Amino acid sequence: MMQIYTLADPLFFEEPTRWSGGVGFIREHAFTVSGTAVPEGWVRKERGVWVSLRPQGRTTAEQGWKVHLSATLENADRLCSAAWDYCVERGIPFKHLRDRNMLLVFNAKYSPRGSSGKLVTVYPRDEEELRAVLTDLSVELKGEQGPYILSDLRWGDGPLYVRYGGFTEMTCVDEHGETVFAIRHPDGTLLPDRRRPFFDPPKWVELPGFLQPHLDSRRDGAGAELPYLVRRALHFSNAGGVYLATRRTDGSQVVLKEARPHAAVDANHHDATTRMERESWALTALRGIPGVPALYDELDVAGHRFLVEEYVEGQPLNVWCGTAHPWVVMAEPTAEDIESYTRRAVQITDRVEALIAEIHARGVVFGDLHLGNVIVRPDETVALVDFELAFDATDTDWRPGLAATGFAGRDTNGVARDLYALAALRLAMFLPFSKITALRPDRVHRLVRTMCDNFPVPAGWAETILSHLAPSRGLPDSPATEPVEVEVGPAGPDAPAVDWRAVRESLARGILSSATPEREDRLFPGDVHQFVSGGLGFAYGAAGVLWALEATGHGRHPEHERWLLDAVRRDRPRRPGFYDGTAGIAYTLDHLGYPQEAAELLDRQPVPDRANISMFSGYAGIGAALAHLAGTQGRPEHLTAALAVADRLADAVERGDPGTARGPGLPAPTRPLEAGLMRGWCGVALFLVRLFERTGDPALLDHAARAVGLDLDRCVTTADGWLVVEEAGVRTMPYLDVGSAGIALVAAELLAHREDDRVRASLPGLLRACRTRVSLQADLFRGMAGQVAVLSRLANGTPDGGTNDMTGDMRGDAAEDRRLRDLCEHAVSFQGHLAFTGTRGFRISMDLATGGAGVLLAMSQATGSTGSTGGTGSTGSTGSTAPFLPFFSPRGGR
Repeated sequence: MMQIYTLADPLFFEEPTRWSGGVGFIREHAFTVSGTAVPEGWVRKERGVWVSLRPQGRTTAEQGWKVHLSATLENADRLCSAAWDYCVERGIPFKHLRDRNMLLVFNAKYSPRGSSGKLVTVYPRDEEELRAVLTDLSVELKGEQGPYILSDLRWGDGPLYVRYGGFTEMTCVDEHGETVFAIRHPDGTLLPDRRRPFFDPPKWVELPGFLQPHLDSRRDGAGAELPYLVRRALHFSNAGGVYLATRRTDGSQVVLKEARPHAAVDANHHDATTRMERESWALTALRGIPGVPALYDELDVAGHRFLVEEYVEGQPLNVWCGTAHPWVVMAEPTAEDIESYTRRAVQITDRVEALIAEIHARGVVFGDLHLGNVIVRPDETVALVDFELAFDATDTDWRPGLAATGFAGRDTNGVARDLYALAALRLAMFLPFSKITALRPDRVHRLVRTMCDNFPVPAGWAETILSHLAPSRGLPDSPATEPVEVEVGPAGPDAPAVDWRAVRESLARGILSSATPEREDRLFPGDVHQFVSGGLGFAYGAAGVLWALEATGHGRHPEHERWLLDAVRRDRPRRPGFYDGTAGIAYTLDHLGYPQEAAELLDRQPVPDRANISMFSGYAGIGAALAHLAGTQGRPEHLTAALAVADRLADAVERGDPGTARGPGLPAPTRPLEAGLMRGWCGVALFLVRLFERTGDPALLDHAARAVGLDLDRCVTTADGWLVVEEAGVRTMPYLDVGSAGIALVAAELLAHREDDRVRASLPGLLRACRTRVSLQADLFRGMAGQVAVLSRLANGTPDGGTNDMTGDMRGDAAEDRRLRDLCEHAVSFQGHLAFTGTRGFRISMDLATGGAGVLLAMSQATGSTGSTGGTGSTGSTGSTAPFLPFFSPRGGR
């Protein structure tokens, strides 16, 4: 889903409705009805990608059976006009996508596959009108095609689909504690309005009789027996599934790759089946090359196309790197560790290069080389998978309609496309965040130098990378390539001293220069989540950025504070939580000197009946905000509410079951709780510790210790002595959000009040896990910045004066300097200032969770900048009087 927010802006994530040009953009995109005058007695409203029309005076039900029309780019205008004419004539409310570009966006490969393909939604009054709409439009649209809407029941064989769901916007909390769209149960309870990739109406809803034959037809089609038995899904996208299966005749393992007609349209406006034809052509042309999967069969089932391919046992190269790279999996790798990894990485890359050469010799360009499409077998030989972007090497003007960020050159065609990607692969094997060169191509020189300074790569390795990746000319029109005011070089014995104060100032100026107070949807560019939860919140929105700037001594900004106040008055935050909603915004307003506005905001959003346990979006964060404001504002009702939240969480802790905090009426969670500060039990522990300080109730510390223990139960100890949350066989998670760093922070806060042998003994291992030198991301929550901040706070001991038995090289300015320089390897520039990319390195972010504001907090913690204690914005030179994050005790860096 993230990719659709990369279309409209080359630097920042942006609403797709702002897309105005570039690769794939349809110039003649407007629908005929877009220029049609609104009929008399009708109201038209535009909201995001949708245009809704309804007759005045007609009452719309909360929910019911609704009709969807799917469409292709070719027939979308016809279908939209047909729906308009039909509904307007009969007075039936409906909505349609605003133009063909939005249809392209929401039918892309990584759009939500359950609901992708929708062009029009019609809202019938009752079942009688539902039947009439389906019957009439099926005649009018006979022969028209569109992508299958997986969440719906298809009417006949045309582009009409039916689903029971909400007509008006209602929300509730699901079994994972997430705020989702809702429908109402007959008893009045709001329950999730699920958009699964299969037809699944609520159990209490009776299927109209005239829909039953279509459901029977669907079941009959789904029951067609394949000559293969599917064992498990390997991957899903809007294009279809990729499945591990066995052949029924002999039991051999195969891969089934599915392509859905008219779905997953790319920038060339080709669908999944068209790309599958390319894959079939390529695998046929490359038959017999070791490392290219054999093509066994092709078949059609229920209208979907399948290729049957050889199953290649092994790991994707990105997983191999994540489990073998010494800077990722070791705290202090030796020279031998570095040399061993380098030798293996070079050998694997040489094998990929040789395989690509064989493919080119057959006249084929692979077209999609990146870490995820290389499989490393157990013997470390390699294979390539996913040939859907392959093309004829003689077609030098062709460019695939999909691309992996950082692995596709701006102007590379033909075999040069693979050679560019191979050079990017060489660099990413050592510096996995190197895709930042897509935003700042001239950064490749610095990254190659860092690689060569730290890894004994073969002679000529650097030159090969630079010959393909280094820009041949300047790019003066791109703000991302302007010289940055403060350049931070790699660590080393001869490295010049860095003025970290100047670095912080540059970063803060970059954040402020990105502000857009003229917009209403967001103030600072950040993660795509700001378009879901709103641009106001603490993690991804204005509140967190303004708090971080003030807390790190970079001042108050009245114009931007007015923006936040106006936004809150204009539109109540959509969620109640701390990092994603109301509680965090209220905390920020109180911190910035707006206590009345903060109290009013909290009063408008009472503690929800259902929530998850977390600090990020659930009861822990809400309770912590209430307790904090009870202290700053002296409002006893806030403390009473916080204590009630604590009772609920204490019960959940003692049961060891987060489900007890969610209330009745929902199934058990289908995914495990993520251990750590933001999503796990440690967020609960932090709230309980702070509440103990306010009440003096020792039982709260008992529950807090138990909560930390629950997260420690989810940790494993690695061979290198890390205590870390592990995604088995894929990655270890030492992060602030999920993983070791956040657990360590809260463990230290607990130990300041209560001795606990297990918690104290865990700290060295937790901190050791934070000592990685490389991370895929720089950000605070799930990247290197969070690890840097935690090590700065705790490497010299815990708040109670205890020690962590860390080795000496963890302490002191030299170690801190190296960590900060490693962090700055992720830096790019924006308008001449320091900036950092956000999630997955796709775009620059300025928010607290994923971008510049969070990195600023980490740097300020590590370099000892003085923040504020309550909105003054004073700045000094050493020591810290401001907390690193809300609800943590003040604690200095170096």
